Amino acid sequence: MERKILIVENEIIVAEDIKKILGRHNFNVIDVVQSGKEAIETSRKKLPDTILMDIMLDDDINGIDVASEIKDLNIPVIFLTAFADAEKIEKAKLTEPFGYLIKPFRERELIATLEMALYKNMMEKRILGTLHDYQRIFENIQDIYFEMDTNGKILQISPSILDHSSYTAEELIGTKVEDFAVNPDDIDAFISKLTKDLIVKDYPLYFKDVDGSQIMTICSAKFIVDKRLDKSKIVGSLHNITDTMQSKESIKNNI
Repeated sequence: MERKILIVENEIIVAEDIKKILGRHNFNVIDVVQSGKEAIETSRKKLPDTILMDIMLDDDINGIDVASEIKDLNIPVIFLTAFADAEKIEKAKLTEPFGYLIKPFRERELIATLEMALYKNMMEKRILGTLHDYQRIFENIQDIYFEMDTNGKILQISPSILDHSSYTAEELIGTKVEDFAVNPDDIDAFISKLTKDLIVKDYPLYFKDVDGSQIMTICSAKFIVDKRLDKSKIVGSLHNITDTMQSKESIKNNI
């Protein structure tokens, strides 16, 4: 895998030394620039995997300003500085850099910091990709996915609720499930059974829509205990069977 590094350093000799070190360790130095303006332009144009950024540069834009300007690119920045200036370090923290290297630094220190920055960035991209995939699934799910606590408070519910009722997910999150049940006691019985059995399948639950009409569902859910947080929650899905039940009732009445 190609590892593209941008060096932003106003001392030519230091920059060349860093470039040689990186070359020995199979990093691809895509450019070496000396000013803040060049750093911003090159970062946006070439999109390096990591930036080694000197805080003091050749123009009125310092390394901290550059990091702040390109923060939207989500490129790991490692600051290089000859001074452990507390005030500058505090200001640099606001840009959320991967780390700092105080000059003069050792070769193994530079390489280890770079390797960790690249690894962290790769893992964050994977996690972000997984979250995006989950969000797409969550938003397009046909049944109604939900999470609630053991008191029946809705923690999360899929946007598909709007396909089955006049409620939006935003309106329901934070409310109690029993407030929408045709018979609130059914919710208590459902939670009691789930707490005991830990899993239920095709459990009938009937809800009221905004206009008072019934939404007939069957619920499959699981009781989950997070031992680390010492918390429990219920996750599950509701399958709308209103049309099916009404069709059966209609056929029965016509016989």
